Amino acid sequence: MKLIVLGSASGAPAAGRPTSGYLVESDDGKTKVLVDIGSGVLMTLKGLFSFDLVDDVIVTHGHADHIADASVAIYDRLISTNLGRNVGKLRFYTTEGVKSSDVLDSGFSSVEAIDGSSVLHIGPFTIRFHRTIHPMECYAVMIEGEGKRFVYTSDGALDDGLVEFSSSADLLLAECSLERKYDGRPIGHMNTRDVAALASAAAPKMLVLVHTPTYADEQSLIGEVAGFYDGPVAYAHPLEEF
Repeated sequence: MKLIVLGSASGAPAAGRPTSGYLVESDDGKTKVLVDIGSGVLMTLKGLFSFDLVDDVIVTHGHADHIADASVAIYDRLISTNLGRNVGKLRFYTTEGVKSSDVLDSGFSSVEAIDGSSVLHIGPFTIRFHRTIHPMECYAVMIEGEGKRFVYTSDGALDDGLVEFSSSADLLLAECSLERKYDGRPIGHMNTRDVAALASAAAPKMLVLVHTPTYADEQSLIGEVAGFYDGPVAYAHPLEEF
């Protein structure tokens, strides 16, 4: 499978850098699953191909930097429908709280609630979820298919459950919201040392830092992680492919 980073800034976008959004695509390109749809993600995706080609969107939780573009995505589907294009409803998979809010429910979309026991089958992919430690209901995502395993932590503090869920991933996208000098646990996030501890225990083939603060230097964040973790680590840039 292929993963394309559409945005990985935390909290608010920076110039040329949207907030959370990742596209997972099958080898044949027929299955495209969008994981989170934060501010600026839809515009970035449409620079690659038509959003008409995406039917399935996972929203890990209701914070704006993960869901901000969902409403305009629905409106985009409305426009395509009215123009007579061959499109179906957008299918959203998200928390019960977001589903109940009716924000994603429309004549051009459907919404299915997920929890820690949910298993989705989309094209060649099997998708599972793990509830993280975060101020609102939030889920890490595992996508398996075509002989590979991808894990995205979404937002959440480090705990044993997240380590187990992330174990032996081919690609681990780990939220790195804070520099080491800040303790993320009280606010449900990880700092660089937490990310290093997660990766050291979970042993992914590749670690990629996402949900990174726009005020922090890329090499400084990588250096802080590498000080406690000796595996391969990268920093997610928009339009980067793995």
